Amino acid sequence: MRYVKPLQLFQDLTNSTQNQRGRLLGLDVGEKYVGLALSDFDNKIASPFRFHYFTLLLKYNALLFRNTNSA
Repeated sequence: MRYVKPLQLFQDLTNSTQNQRGRLLGLDVGEKYVGLALSDFDNKIASPFRFHYFTLLLKYNALLFRNTNSA
């Protein structure tokens, strides 16, 4: 999985054909829960998929991911 900046993701999606697109998975990292949202095949709307209780391991991984990809 690669990290893509929002503007680059938007440009890639608008320049691609429907057969080239995949579904997008969004993460909502909160204080207590981690929510997952899954987009439709046209990438126009995302619907809640599920949520998980936030554990120390998930919190550490989210912070690590955020710090390594913010540069």
